Amino acid sequence: MQENKTYESDDLNPEYVFNMVHTELLLQLADGTLNPQELARKEMANRGLGRNGEWVGFVQAKEEWNLTN
Repeated sequence: MQENKTYESDDLNPEYVFNMVHTELLLQLADGTLNPQELARKEMANRGLGRNGEWVGFVQAKEEWNLTN
């Protein structure tokens, strides 16, 4: 992670991404029980967003994030 980088807001600062995560979930992330990349892909698809962050619709987003099951 880059040091001394300033961010427009705390919402964009990766240092705070887990700030509101419950300790039980944080422990699972830390020990590898939960895959944060998989969770992020599911969230992107649930928002209907494609690989570039643009709205593509829910069906297309699931395909782009390889969540077609």
